Amino acid sequence: TFNSGLEKTNLIKDGSFNNYYYKYNIKYSCFVGSYKISFINGNLNFDENIRQSVKDILFKNLSYDNASIAYACVFGDKTLIDDNIYNSFSISGTAHILCVSGLHVGFLIALLLFLFKILKLNKKATLIVLSAILLAYCYLCGFSASVVRASIMGIVMCFASTIGTRYDSLNALSFAGIILLLIKPFYVFDLGYQLSFASCFGILLLMPSFTSLFKKINFNNKFSQAFSLTLCAQLGTFPIILHNFERLSFLSVCANIIIVPIFSILFSLLIVFILLNAIFPIGFLFKVIELGLNFIVLLTKNFGAVTSMILNVSGFTLIFSIIFYSALLFISKFINLKNQVRILFVLTCICIFGFTYLFQFYPINYNESCVLNTSVTNSTILTNNNNEKILLNVGKGTEEDLAKIKKDLFKFKILKLDILILSNYETEMQNCVTEICNNYKVKTLYIPENLSSLDETSLFKQLNTTKLFKIDNEFYNFSNFTFKVYEEENCIYLNLMENNFSFTMLLLNNLNKTTSLFILNNNLEADIVKFKYIDEKYINSLSNFDIILCEKSSIRQTNIYSLNELSSKILCFEGKNEI
Repeated sequence: TFNSGLEKTNLIKDGSFNNYYYKYNIKYSCFVGSYKISFINGNLNFDENIRQSVKDILFKNLSYDNASIAYACVFGDKTLIDDNIYNSFSISGTAHILCVSGLHVGFLIALLLFLFKILKLNKKATLIVLSAILLAYCYLCGFSASVVRASIMGIVMCFASTIGTRYDSLNALSFAGIILLLIKPFYVFDLGYQLSFASCFGILLLMPSFTSLFKKINFNNKFSQAFSLTLCAQLGTFPIILHNFERLSFLSVCANIIIVPIFSILFSLLIVFILLNAIFPIGFLFKVIELGLNFIVLLTKNFGAVTSMILNVSGFTLIFSIIFYSALLFISKFINLKNQVRILFVLTCICIFGFTYLFQFYPINYNESCVLNTSVTNSTILTNNNNEKILLNVGKGTEEDLAKIKKDLFKFKILKLDILILSNYETEMQNCVTEICNNYKVKTLYIPENLSSLDETSLFKQLNTTKLFKIDNEFYNFSNFTFKVYEEENCIYLNLMENNFSFTMLLLNNLNKTTSLFILNNNLEADIVKFKYIDEKYINSLSNFDIILCEKSSIRQTNIYSLNELSSKILCFEGKNEI
């Protein structure tokens, strides 16, 4: 129980569709500090009871990490998995085994059909029982798109076998897609839906071609089938992965060929052991699962460690996906064309693909003043009517921040920076600063003056064309910018003045009592204020607070906030001062 004001959620905000709200039917949201929540007992729903029972079995008989992986494999809930372990799966291209998908449902169907064959069920009984079990599994997994897609296709396959009709996999895939979109039309924006259908689409389009190719070279065996299946699935999801994650591991095919067969055995055993353990307490059987999962985690870490085989690509847009899937369709045997026409079309697609991709790197001329919103909360990009670009950074920059900044600069088609201003400089920031300066041909780098001679000498040697300028506690001018760095508070205060436009901006690394007093004592006013971190304990101590930028906080997040409006939101702290 808690007290808080409810806010209606918007499915579309700032041009983006919030699929999370739509997927889980969240119509309202609120924000409340954890200290304001009191916990009471309650009753679990039927599906929650089953999931909790399975969770208890797994965490009782497996180590925490392996239990969290096993629970994700069964129900698709990845929230308990350690971030480092999940990153290993993600980088190695095997994260799909942690999400309940067609792979899992396929193993489940194979296991059920094997049991039905032993029990000698007829075709009609098999159809009824299989359909009931798959629908129940969909319910337990929250009717996720990938599970529903695979279950519908499995039921259609069983139905076709029962009535003696040929099973058409492409029509079954289309039928599953139509059913899902009739129920939830905006599922088309769900990443799980896209990856599930794309991987299956790739397999259906390309698998016959690979099979016939391996037959021609007399290499039609289990390994070639596993290789073909994995490669087809990877090709099918290739555009979606690049668009959403902007990286692709070339070792993912090898990783999947080795890991998926091991996982298929473990998953089948896991389902059987869970069912047996629910009746008889035979936890020793899970030792097999423990060893198998340890081996899989070890493999993912080794595959993910080979960073040289990871391709980082930015700007993979919808047009590339359309061209790519058009080429796949014409390569497949579903379109009856002569080989010469097929090859000509594919070559045309490759040419269009290459030209369109290279066109993205054509820079944009910014002939007006604007604040370009970045995904790194302690960095900001500004432009003016002279097409000059300035990058400001407060606080300590990391390798992750650098990757995000490069992504933002690519998005805004900025290939060159005029100024880089840092509120502080530390030795561990040197590689990031040097890379930005050299890659984007920064003209002038402004850094605080308390730079040691060792740091200065090392930095000077690494900069190619950038002029290094040390600043003290006063205002500096560049074109129509005026700025001042308050090093003691990791703060940059900036003014931009033009004939028809002017604004002031304040960038701070942390919002806490100290910085609030600093703003007050220096009489700072700004049209835009931006913070990276926020002291939640300090904010909770205030009598009134509404919205502010923050990255690592449970308080509502937004990107920029007017300091003039902020003054009416933050009231006295300790009964002494007001902002």
